[in-house]
Amino acid sequence: MHTQTTTWLATKLYLDFGFNVLNKEEKIGWSILKTLTNHSKSSEYKLLEKEDIYDKRNIEIELQLKQIFRNSNFNYSVWYKNGLHNVYVYYEYDTYEYEYFEEKDKIKLVEVKNKKYRR
Repeated sequence: MHTQTTTWLATKLYLDFGFNVLNKEEKIGWSILKTLTNHSKSSEYKLLEKEDIYDKRNIEIELQLKQIFRNSNFNYSVWYKNGLHNVYVYYEYDTYEYEYFEEKDKIKLVEVKNKKYRR
């Protein structure tokens, strides 16, 4: 959720200090900002569902991680690089690495063993 936090902070700074990064006519952009920040300056725009903002793979990955880490406070990042699909989870001073695979319209997370890093 690091990306969500960064996006929220950047958006809040833009809106609070008067920087207009989006044209008022770009309704989907303002709706995304409203959904992420619920900032008072975006009150005229509608809230969106997660499915309208995020890739469905990321939503499924987050749901599975919540089950694995029992809804604890964790952060994660999803990487698409060199044909690999990696998920890094930062939880209680440790970093866990997973690979994800798409099988029959489902996402399968597999922990990469011996890849737990102490932070």
